[in-house]
Amino acid sequence: MEDDTELQSFLPKYSLKCPPVTVGSTPQLTKRTKVEFMVKSVNPSFFRQVIYTKGEFAFDPDFTIQQAAKYAASNYPQSSLAPVFSDVWVFHTDGNPQSPIVVIDAKGSVHSVFGDTDIMIVANDPNILDVRFKEQMRVVLVVSGVFLMMLVVGTLVFLAFQNN
Repeated sequence: MEDDTELQSFLPKYSLKCPPVTVGSTPQLTKRTKVEFMVKSVNPSFFRQVIYTKGEFAFDPDFTIQQAAKYAASNYPQSSLAPVFSDVWVFHTDGNPQSPIVVIDAKGSVHSVFGDTDIMIVANDPNILDVRFKEQMRVVLVVSGVFLMMLVVGTLVFLAFQNN
């Protein structure tokens, strides 16, 4: 240390005389990965065809993405409502679940692909993004239809009062 005078005010005197210690044999800490499950509903309704559940898992450092996804699916957070995962499909998003990207190389290391702000999306249907898009479009169409109907009724009422 070049300037020990600043450190002497708050460090014990014996710590300034000790050489720096390198910790090299400590085990690698497991990193936690955020996981969002997007599963196709068993009993779909008009507005609810995709069920979303969030979780966070600590995967082994040597887990591949496929192993991590299968592990997450087998440890679904709501065990009483666990969907059927005959196979898993993995998507990657950088914190914005609205723009997922399909993970093509599922044999890569889970920790090399998913960082602190990334979210691993695990799905039980390869077309889950299409199902989600159709679900969102239904909501937009219904809201637009209601707005259009209110606009027509408002115009008719306005015209009716203008004629009186």
